[in-house]
Amino acid sequence: METAFAQSDKVTPEIQPVDALALVQSVRGQIGHGIDICGTPLHKTAAELADFMAREGIEEFLAHEARHSVGNYVIVWRQGSRATVITAPGYGGGYIRQGARHLAVATTLAEVLALTPDPVEADPFGMAYYLSHAPASNFNMLPFTTMFRGVRRLPPGSVVVMEKARLARFQTYLNLEFKIDPPATFRAALEEVATAIAVSVRRDNRKVLLMFSGGAGSLALWLSLRDQLDPSELRLVCIDQAGTNGPSRALPVARALGIEVEVLDQSSGEALLLDQFKHDMPAFLSPHVAVLGQENLLVLNGQNFDVLVNGNMEVLPEFHEAGYLSDAASRITNTDARVMRRDKTFIANLAFTDAYLADEAFQKISAPFFAAQLREANPDPSPGADGVLRGLMSRRLPNILSPARYPLKQVQYLNTEVSMFNDYLSNGSQTVRMRFDLMNFLAYAQLAAKRQSGKAPGAGSEMVFPSLSGPLASYYLCKERSLSEANQPKREIYAYIRAQSGIAYRTLIKADPENPVPPSPPRPALEDTQAFSFAAAMLRDSAEPSPLLEGLREPAVRAHVFEAIEKLRDGLKPGKVDTLTEFQKNLLIRVGNLLSILKTVSGRQASAATSRRTKTAVLISNEE
Repeated sequence: METAFAQSDKVTPEIQPVDALALVQSVRGQIGHGIDICGTPLHKTAAELADFMAREGIEEFLAHEARHSVGNYVIVWRQGSRATVITAPGYGGGYIRQGARHLAVATTLAEVLALTPDPVEADPFGMAYYLSHAPASNFNMLPFTTMFRGVRRLPPGSVVVMEKARLARFQTYLNLEFKIDPPATFRAALEEVATAIAVSVRRDNRKVLLMFSGGAGSLALWLSLRDQLDPSELRLVCIDQAGTNGPSRALPVARALGIEVEVLDQSSGEALLLDQFKHDMPAFLSPHVAVLGQENLLVLNGQNFDVLVNGNMEVLPEFHEAGYLSDAASRITNTDARVMRRDKTFIANLAFTDAYLADEAFQKISAPFFAAQLREANPDPSPGADGVLRGLMSRRLPNILSPARYPLKQVQYLNTEVSMFNDYLSNGSQTVRMRFDLMNFLAYAQLAAKRQSGKAPGAGSEMVFPSLSGPLASYYLCKERSLSEANQPKREIYAYIRAQSGIAYRTLIKADPENPVPPSPPRPALEDTQAFSFAAAMLRDSAEPSPLLEGLREPAVRAHVFEAIEKLRDGLKPGKVDTLTEFQKNLLIRVGNLLSILKTVSGRQASAATSRRTKTAVLISNEE
């Protein structure tokens, strides 16, 4: 059994913010010895984690983390020219860059690009794919490939071994055979997470700020925490924004349960968001913007909580607890349009069940039918085990692809991603069910984090996604999903809410006609936001040809990216902003974000050129 230290050694890890992860190794470099922990483990102290790893060895430690880990952190164990990097299941996500003579890992994109002296070049598929998907999700669904050549994502739940400038091991440990039984129920998993949060809050003398949308996920989190924390230790914040959940949903729930909820304006943190644009790719319209700058808080976000628990099955808002094929549903489906919507949703949900995933013949027969029920969808050309994964990356549905809007063969490059994914699974469990669940976990972990937890919201604060934790992940990874789940998604969450509150969720969200909730203000037009102005300035001031074309040698891809950028430039001419589509306005912000990152990288590489010492590699902070 591999051990980290002699049993007699007392391990004292170096503790740093999660965004301080910036490790680079050269072919000749030595990085010293010791353990660094970036971020805050919630289920154990940092010293307890380091002692556990020293005592039990790496593999036992990984099994423990897969089952018990709570928090957004990463562990770096340095041994001369070797470094082992272990990311928690709840880690906000980082990057790995393979250079000619250097290998680097970092939490933020600007940092990993700047750590090696190699020129920054665009990845043909990554950049073209990104320009097609960015407005829908600023991090698309590819688990590894980024917009830049030689840079891959470092997902949560990973173990990386760096030998000098070589990547010796890169795999997940979430598919190992669990040596510790997962929680028996959803309730047990959620309350284990809540206990870890409560213990850590008192240990670190912080308050919890729960982003309370009124959705089932954030309500379940509150119900699990209310008996663990004193009311003075728990703040609930609702963001006043246009959308499904907000004051219109949160305030009726809060009033029904006697909860005090603060309502914040999302624009309050927008200026701080622009600083993050220089380092990574934050979600500029996400509710987390409203809490930027707040200090000494553990910020809990329930985003995509229910997506992971129910395997991404769709839930129609008007149904909630009612099963689609139940008597209650027959009373809700009082129009032909509702009947059609219910039936299409139920059919789509079937693709996430064990019955579907286990029957490759049915997948081949049904893929064209499923695609025909959706907009902007094509059936995978070869439905089956790999088609399931290609679909999750392209369209978020098994065996269903989005039309390719770029001059590259989508399936060919998605197959490369599937191959990397299979290598990442290594020798762990690789059943169809596990491959599906882990791809879903990786894709939605990145969507949920959306760089929200890559940098600290404020001094002494950090953001944590409880759904990305050992107890919950070990519960829902490979959890059986029968036809009953397709008929009634989120059934466990709704049952938990009813059991803990004594009231059905669909009753809780009903507004009192005598105490109406004021309507949320309309979301400002994108061109009126600070993010748009910032991005427009970056695009106007950037060099021509665009730095985003650097390294694109394939003429068709280069022309495609060039045309996309030129259309954005043209739309910024006086009086022409209205000619840009909403897709293009979103894309302009994403492109401006990338240009801002490249500007940061250029400045850092120029500064480092005069002081770089090739024999050293250190853990550094990314503060300028």
